[in-house]
Amino acid sequence: MKKYEKVIDDAQFLKLKNEAMEASRHVLSGIEALKAEGIATDEKTIKMLTATPEALENFIRDSANNQIGKGFVPPEEKSRIFQVYSELLGRINSKVQTLRECLATVPIIFNGEDVEIDTKTLEKIALEKATQLVDIVGITEYYSKVQAVEKAMNELREYEIEKRLPSFQDTGLSYSEKQFFYTSKLLDFLRYDSSFENFKKIAKRSFLKK
Repeated sequence: MKKYEKVIDDAQFLKLKNEAMEASRHVLSGIEALKAEGIATDEKTIKMLTATPEALENFIRDSANNQIGKGFVPPEEKSRIFQVYSELLGRINSKVQTLRECLATVPIIFNGEDVEIDTKTLEKIALEKATQLVDIVGITEYYSKVQAVEKAMNELREYEIEKRLPSFQDTGLSYSEKQFFYTSKLLDFLRYDSSFENFKKIAKRSFLKK
């Protein structure tokens, strides 16, 4: 028997998959925001725009400077151009920053300027993260101990039925002490004081000479 066995945490897999799908929607939203402004969305451009948190702002600033050029441009026109590009940055910056963050975990496929989510790889990554290695040898040993307890409990109940005794586990054994009546159940007995002297006190009413 192998010591470790792969076990998939279904709840964790579903959680990771849902998180990845939500991130995928942010990726596509960021791509659409760029397209709506006429900015290229090919692989090279997307990688450039998401390389750093400042990459988009640098791109917008350089584009504005290229628009103005090196020749004479009236101050009013320079101001207008910078205002237009500044407003452009304001419209798309948050979506592109989210796009950049999500691309760290969302696999995508480029087809020219079209982008698709690689759902197969996405699910594979989520499955790998949700797969755990379990010590099956340890679990088997532990289970054998639990089975031994179950067997002993069954033997105890069979003995109680044979001797017409109450179920120590379910109803408990009643006894009196210092003019008060108490009921002790098996788990309480084992937890607090499993000595023979204590058991004798608890069980004596069921064994009084008739």
